[in-house]
Amino acid sequence: EMLLILKQGAETERRGTIKGQKDAIDIANMLIRGRVDLKKYGELARKFGHSNYIAELGNAIGRLTDKDLQYIGLDFIGFRKWKKEILEKVRGLG
Repeated sequence: EMLLILKQGAETERRGTIKGQKDAIDIANMLIRGRVDLKKYGELARKFGHSNYIAELGNAIGRLTDKDLQYIGLDFIGFRKWKKEILEKVRGLG
C-alpha cells in the first residue's frame, strides 16, 4: 500500500510525460498483480495527508487506454472489465 502511494507521488509529478505514463502503467500492474488492500491504502493515504491520492488513483487508471494493454498484460475484454471494477472500488474509498 505504501509503495502504491509512493508510485502515485511520482506519477503525479511526471504526469503528461512518458515517465508519468509508465508510472500509471506500473500502478495498474501493482493493482492487477499485487495484493493491494484498497481499504488500507485509503487509510494510509489519509493518515499521511494524501487523501487527494484516492481520487487521483481513479484518474490515473481512467487515463489508461487500449494502447497500454501490451504493458499491462490483459486482453481488451479483461482490461475493460478490470478497469470498470477497480474504478468502482476506488470510488467506494472516497
